[in-house]
Amino acid sequence: MLWNKIWNPGSMVPGWATLAALILIIGGLQLICLGLIGQYISRIFEESKKRPLYFLKSGGSVDKR
Repeated sequence: MLWNKIWNPGSMVPGWATLAALILIIGGLQLICLGLIGQYISRIFEESKKRPLYFLKSGGSVDKR
């Protein structure tokens, strides 16, 4: 079937390119939304650990000269 479409383009169904483009666009939007949801969940996970963002060395002042 694919061989026939490549060598005989006149037998193609009209509208297939539009449908393929819409499927790709909708799939891309779904992947973007999943990425945003993943970022949101990862930030919630990091916040739930209640760890500080950085550690200071103990035993001394911050500005050593």
